[in-house]
Amino acid sequence: MRNIVISLFIIAAVFQAADFVSANMNYTAENDKQVASEERGRISGEVRNSGTGEPIVGAYVGVGDFGDSGGSNYSRHSKQGLFAKAQTDEQGRFVLDGIAFREHPLVVTHSEFIRHDQKVTLQKGFPEPHVKIALRPAARINVTVVDSSGRPLEGFWLFCLEALDGRRFIPPGRDPHLSSFASSIWMERVMKINPAQRSISGATGYSFTALDSGEYSVDAIKLSITDNPTSAPEGMNRLPIDTSRITYYGSVPNLAIEAGETKEVQIEPVDYQSSVTIVMPEDTVKKPEIPPFISISRDVGLLVWYDGKVHHPEDHRLGRLQKKSLYYSPVVDGDFFEIKNLPPGGYSVYAGPIYFMSAVKIEVSSGREIVVNVPPTEPKETSKVSLLGFDNKVKLEDREYSLSELCQIISARTDSKPRVVTDASIEDEKLKPGDQEMTIWSLMEAIYLAGGWKLSEQEDEGLMLNPAQ
Repeated sequence: MRNIVISLFIIAAVFQAADFVSANMNYTAENDKQVASEERGRISGEVRNSGTGEPIVGAYVGVGDFGDSGGSNYSRHSKQGLFAKAQTDEQGRFVLDGIAFREHPLVVTHSEFIRHDQKVTLQKGFPEPHVKIALRPAARINVTVVDSSGRPLEGFWLFCLEALDGRRFIPPGRDPHLSSFASSIWMERVMKINPAQRSISGATGYSFTALDSGEYSVDAIKLSITDNPTSAPEGMNRLPIDTSRITYYGSVPNLAIEAGETKEVQIEPVDYQSSVTIVMPEDTVKKPEIPPFISISRDVGLLVWYDGKVHHPEDHRLGRLQKKSLYYSPVVDGDFFEIKNLPPGGYSVYAGPIYFMSAVKIEVSSGREIVVNVPPTEPKETSKVSLLGFDNKVKLEDREYSLSELCQIISARTDSKPRVVTDASIEDEKLKPGDQEMTIWSLMEAIYLAGGWKLSEQEDEGLMLNPAQ
């Protein structure tokens, strides 16, 4: 029987989240001393090649509170026993110490192998589980840019790899714990950097590794060098890339590959003679420390996420903006963004500060120049962020329906089982589905009582509602 999951999120703004963490998750050295050694365990194991059985050296192994790990959270999660990492030794062995008794998501990565995820449970009666992990050799796509004569062409490139089956992945070298930001798009700026001389030089291609079997596409975009690198923010002076001008070069639209296989592909130039100039919107929120961003995607359906609200800089929906994306990058020191030679078709364009982006749809034709003005968006809400209010109305043919009504209709007319799930961290958040303010926990209970839905509390997930059978 099919399952339809409708997730309900309320995400606090940056300062509120910081206050909550400070008040509720403030672990000190004294707190750590009170945690007895018998309250923690360890995970040991070995990582081997699934084909040859040989140990894999230098694989990354870690457990973490996925979705919230990263940056300064690592220290706090380490103290809580929720995060630990290691690399495999010459025998492929690893040990993760100080792990709390509970179920943990374990991830193993290596650039030459396919990512491995599993769950490992530590219990007081079984505090030191030993796991054996076999990694499958990964596929590799070697991309070379060539000119019209087929000769390798050196330049400053942005390569965009997309999984055409929609699978989401985290490229090697990125934080493997931030799985909530996984995307079906892998973008890579390719150039040779000489830190000692603070200089860059061109390249002719790139190798995409750690890929699973599937169908992919690869696009190449040519980057430009700015004439005024001193205007770039601190940390970007040594990379004088013009963030406001790019040129689409070409693509390999369909590429099937099997795990363990290596494919050599060449990207040849195309000429659409198109030009799109995007006038960046005015920043009405005014946070100069965060530069404006631009996102150009072939998925016009992404415009549904434009809701005119202020969002947290780490809002997980930003990962959705990379779906079918050709370009996603800050625009430094520029009031406009220009892309030449863009293939004909419809695109969704998001522009502005990453936490407050405006959106427009554009239609591109061969041989045509267009100028698009992205209007500023006045913030309607500054303290809270929501994906979709639980009883937001959805207008269909005959009338408007609330989300809860749609769940009931789906349940009554199909063999599916709609579920409504709340995140455990937002159970006490308050909202107003009508005139009365109530907590999300109370709302879920009210639906249970009024509609006969089955209500259950999921460990580490919050509350779940299922329609009555």
